[in-house]
Amino acid sequence: MMVRDGRGVPVSTLATALALVLWSQAGTRAAQSPPGPSMTLTRVASIPGPMDMVRASGTRAYIVNSKILTIYDISNPASPRREGSYEFPEKIWGFRIVGSLLYLANGFAGLQVLDVSNPAKPTLHGSVKDRGQSKNVSVSGERAVVANHMTGVDLIDIASPANPVFIGSGFLDGYARDASIIGNVAYGVDAPSGLYVFDVAKITTKTFDPISSSQDAHTPQQIEVSDPIGGTRYAVLAGGEPYDPTRPRTPGSRPRGTLQLWSLRNPTAPTVAGLYRTPGIPRHVALQGTTAYVADSEAGVHVVDLSTPAKPVGGTTFKTDRPARSIAITGSTVLVVVGTTAEAAGGGEAQTETLVLSTNP
Repeated sequence: MMVRDGRGVPVSTLATALALVLWSQAGTRAAQSPPGPSMTLTRVASIPGPMDMVRASGTRAYIVNSKILTIYDISNPASPRREGSYEFPEKIWGFRIVGSLLYLANGFAGLQVLDVSNPAKPTLHGSVKDRGQSKNVSVSGERAVVANHMTGVDLIDIASPANPVFIGSGFLDGYARDASIIGNVAYGVDAPSGLYVFDVAKITTKTFDPISSSQDAHTPQQIEVSDPIGGTRYAVLAGGEPYDPTRPRTPGSRPRGTLQLWSLRNPTAPTVAGLYRTPGIPRHVALQGTTAYVADSEAGVHVVDLSTPAKPVGGTTFKTDRPARSIAITGSTVLVVVGTTAEAAGGGEAQTETLVLSTNP
């Protein structure tokens, strides 16, 4: 399906033309920007692996290794303490924390809901199996959206988290990587196309189409929606550098990573606001207020100030001795998964750990 405007021109074509101009301008501005956030990152501890990803909330870190989620008490960041764990039927590809519940994209097992109110003994609260392979999840109110590798963006009713109900699937041109939902508007990113927008206010059908799409030739891997900045939320897309036919890449050169910022002033019609080129390739991004913490592969940790979305400013960095894969921020504690997973090692032994860093303004 190709979304078109009132003149019959494909929306993706218009969006790409506009995006290329703004991305070029944004890249020039970023190169001239002054230093960014003023802070230091200090390593205070580490948690041994193997592990794939991390998220955090309050005084707890939630660390995933394939099918197993383990909870750590990090009230004293210098001395993380292991609490409970839970093993799922499939690999955990992504998850979100909502109060005492965790919503997990559990591959072919679908959406799983875990109760962590007793961190020493987490219990399965609910689940729903849909078609395909669940890769990531986002929650807003009584709805969840799941990035499904095979069906696109799945919409789930979670009015009763103990009994989630599959509603339907939204079409994407490629393979879904991530999804986000704010109120009645959902967003999806896929490979190899780009960003899709869905109005899910009254969806009751098993299949539905996006109301718009903004496509480029390079793949965003993740989408995070910011808190309001100057009254406007922004979608932050992390991934590779958008393709620009006016600036072809030199054969053999390494692609660069980017954070793309899209204004959601009109939630159903995102517009390009700015772009920041990171030193490495962003594997994962965590937002705290107007600051983005980037797990930037071989470049380590990179901190970006988003307070002026048209001019994102890079600042603090923390060079890791192994590639930074996943990142989380809670209070003044940053957790970073570094190393090589078993999958990346071609089935060999994983060499990973989580670094615990402290921020000092």
